[in-house]
Amino acid sequence: MRGVIDLYGPVNFTTMNEQLSSQNHWLPDSPEGMELGGVNVLEHPDLARAAAVTTYVADGREIPPILMFHGTNDELVPFAQSCELCDALTAAGRDVTFYQVLGAHHGGPEFWTTQVLDLVEAFIIRAVERV
Repeated sequence: MRGVIDLYGPVNFTTMNEQLSSQNHWLPDSPEGMELGGVNVLEHPDLARAAAVTTYVADGREIPPILMFHGTNDELVPFAQSCELCDALTAAGRDVTFYQVLGAHHGGPEFWTTQVLDLVEAFIIRAVERV
């Protein structure tokens, strides 16, 4: 893998309810609970830890460069999720670039502007050149 492009992805199911959001992410029928098999996230810390991207940042494995975008008004996946991942990657000395899309919610036209697409294209070109 030569690179990762992350658009407003969840990072750590156990911290999502502590961050600004419109739903309970710990319930068995939440998207996060369903991802773990229809269980309460907090009642299954081993599953939640295995699903957390941050679990794998500092363990010495190879991680390709990461380009991240997240809307500052995302009420579905808290904006702080991307901040959490960016902070962990930066602390581990990983190659990460994080763009805050001001005022954007979860998805939407703000992520498909010429400015954003130019950044994505440049990232992909650099990734291909890393052969």
